[in-house]
Amino acid sequence: RALELMVLSFAYVPEGTPALEETTPVEGVLPPMSGRELGRVLCAEMDAMDAVLDRCRGRFGMERVAVHPIFGALRVDQWRRWIALESGSHLRQMERVRTLVAPHAEPKRPPRAVLAKELHIPAQSPFA
Repeated sequence: RALELMVLSFAYVPEGTPALEETTPVEGVLPPMSGRELGRVLCAEMDAMDAVLDRCRGRFGMERVAVHPIFGALRVDQWRRWIALESGSHLRQMERVRTLVAPHAEPKRPPRAVLAKELHIPAQSPFA
């Protein structure tokens, strides 16, 4: 519960925490893609996940809907919060790679409020 509170309520994700084996990408599952192609696939997957979360919210309301391997059972708003936090971590990783590959490229990042609205992130309250 303390970890859930720290991460999902206060948005503190400890850096350097290794991914669980079941969430680590498997080589060869997807064909090689450009960054633009990968971005399109990611957007399509995020849209599909958002639709599933909307259906879960409609069906289960504020009940816990699925089990996270570390945090346990979470509500839809908690899943959205976790996905947004984890996605932000991956975006920072990609920015570091881009800085190494193209150090003079200007990063294009939407304002945090716009990103929060697009990802349907609830208010900071754990009861939102």
